[in-house]
Amino acid sequence: MNDVIIIGGSFAGLAAALQLGRARRMVTVLDTGLQRNRFAGRSHGVLGHDDKPPSDILAAARQQLARYPAIRMVNARADSISGTIDNFSVLTGDGETLSARRLILSYGVVDQMPDIPGFAEGWGTTVCSGTVN
Repeated sequence: MNDVIIIGGSFAGLAAALQLGRARRMVTVLDTGLQRNRFAGRSHGVLGHDDKPPSDILAAARQQLARYPAIRMVNARADSISGTIDNFSVLTGDGETLSARRLILSYGVVDQMPDIPGFAEGWGTTVCSGTVN
């Protein structure tokens, strides 16, 4: 049984995994690779990583997490969650059932694109939520 299952493997989820792994807690991170910032050329507001590509930040984070044997990264989606504190069950899109004492939900922000021609195609490149010049 895991101490914690983290659903969402972007910046916040991986930061939580790092702290838990350092504390020798058994952690599984479920990550689909569909981070909200995957369309952006650069990330901003991440201390020590401002103006770096999000994929570079995530790659460095995953490399750092690999040093902790208590952290397991799983490329899968959580299809369902059931249970209560100390006895959660997560069914992945791959059909694997994982159990944990606690859950961290680190996902959920979805950009709603307005119905404007070219908007969705330009999201994160020519259309963005904010930039630093």
